[in-house]
Amino acid sequence: MEIKKKIKFLSSKRALLENEIVLKNFYNYAIKKYSSEELIQYSEFLEKVYDTDLFDVIISQKKPEDFTNKYNIKFLKDIKKFIDNS
Repeated sequence: MEIKKKIKFLSSKRALLENEIVLKNFYNYAIKKYSSEELIQYSEFLEKVYDTDLFDVIISQKKPEDFTNKYNIKFLKDIKKFIDNS
């Protein structure tokens, strides 16, 4: 599957509707900002990230750094920054 299509699919098929809404909006930002390698890493991140962890970051319950040893926090930081600037 082409990486952009895979990311779009992974962004829109979340267990929590709130995450789905955020990631669908973040999708356009991500495909313009990230390099090809970063898009692959972002796709892997989307496959691994738990919706509850992502939601905790989105609502500022936890910081991206709280997941340093669990995920690539670059993407959590970027998503959080995107939300804060929206």
